[in-house]
This record gives sequence, C-alpha cells and structure tokens, in this order.
Amino acid sequence: MSQLFRFLSRYNHFILFLLLEVIAFTLIINRNDYQKSVFSRINTQVLGSVSSVTSSVADYFSLKSDNAFLAEENAALQNELLRLKSSKNPVSAFAQSDSAFAFTSAKVVYNTVNRFQNSLILDKGSTDGVRPNMGVVTPQGVVGIVESVSKHFCTVISVLNIESRISGKVKNSNYLGSISWDGKNTTVVQMEEMPRHVEIKMGDTIVTSGHSAIFMEGMMIGTVIKAEINENDAYYKVDVRLANRFQALNYVTIVSFALRDEYDELQKTTINE
Repeated sequence: MSQLFRFLSRYNHFILFLLLEVIAFTLIINRNDYQKSVFSRINTQVLGSVSSVTSSVADYFSLKSDNAFLAEENAALQNELLRLKSSKNPVSAFAQSDSAFAFTSAKVVYNTVNRFQNSLILDKGSTDGVRPNMGVVTPQGVVGIVESVSKHFCTVISVLNIESRISGKVKNSNYLGSISWDGKNTTVVQMEEMPRHVEIKMGDTIVTSGHSAIFMEGMMIGTVIKAEINENDAYYKVDVRLANRFQALNYVTIVSFALRDEYDELQKTTINE
C-alpha cells in the first residue's frame, strides 16, 4: 500500500494531466455531432478488429457447429423467400416483392447483454453494402438495427437496449405496438401501445409489422407471456419472450431494402406536409 502511495505522490501531476485530457476529450465528443460521428466510426473499426481476431481463435474449434448454423440459416432464408413469392396480400405486395430485400450473412465479433444499452459489432461494413438503419435478424428472430458503419465493421443497437424501438404486431392481426426493453430481463421485452379493445393473450406470436424500410413484415420477435390491463387503463401491459437467445448469438443476417432511398424520400415529404 505504501508503494502505491509513493507512486501516486511521485506522478500525481502526470495522472492529473491524463485525467483532465480524458474529461476534455469526452466533452468534445459528446457536444459536437461531427466529432462524435468520427469517433463512433473509429471506435467501431478498432473494437471490431480486436474482437474479430479474438473470436477467430474460438471459431477454429467450432467450425462444424458454425457450418451447421449457416446451413440452417440459408434454409430458413430460402423458406422465407418462398413465403414471400406465394404471398397474395395486395396491401403488402410492395414491401414483400422478391427483389425488394437482400440478405448478407455476418459474424458477431462483439456482443453485450449485461448493460442498459447493449450493442453488437458485426464483421461487415460499407464495403459489403451495409448502411445505418438496416435490420439484423437470425432464423429465430429479430436482433437489432445497424447504427454506425466503418469500412469493414458495423455496430448494431440490440433489441436489448433501452433506446431500441421496433414496430411489431400480433401475428395475423393488423393491431400495432411498439417493442421496447425495460432493462431488466434479457429474455423478455415489452410491447407498448396495445389498445384495450384488442384481443391479446398468452402464447400469441409477435412479429414485425413491416411498417418501415428496416424489417420485412412477419419476422419473428417473440411470444406473449403476460398480457394485463387495469380497469382504467387504455393500453395493455404486455411482456414478450424473445425468440432469440442473445447470449449465444454467433452468425446473423443483415437485411437491406433495395428501395430504401425512394422510401425515405417519400416519408420525408409526407412528414413535412
């Protein structure tokens, strides 16, 4: 302990200098959007590179299971494409056209589940056509939304993030709700804004609504495990058990919408009117 005190006493000016530098750097990043954006890209690239090297060692010992997972994923995507081709719903025909969506397989090189703002880093970036606000899924269900992109990596806002919002609905129903996470159970999310006149019960399947350019309609989110409403409440309190096991994510699929720019431009025009 005495050695520690001597060290601190000897280098106290230098330590204070470093502390002030960190505080100044943090203030610059948090108060300037441009610097914050640049730092986010650099952080994504550096952390992604380090995590990629670390995960590749573990991959060497799990090639068989990874290949099996990829085969399962490819089969699931083929089934999804067949489902879209056979869809006869004229309302969703635009969103579910065969050429509207493309899929890119990616490896999870970094993943957190024990924070309030959890995120992932994937080994795909701008050179692979990845852009912010693309959806990320597995054959089991929704994972999150791409937030920032570097040349070879991208960061993803996990569903297990208190700032995440995804439009969902009860399967085979047009009643919409907002999927969010309260920061508590890593296997359960909440569905908000579900009106009291809607019939919703335990065991109901919750899927994406398709009311955005991020996810296709009908992608699995989870299953209702609690649906309660008080006498004076206008909306249900709904808990949804996630279909994905976020602690075990390995490979994921990035979903890109080919007509994204056209959709966004039209949406901006509509909002500004």
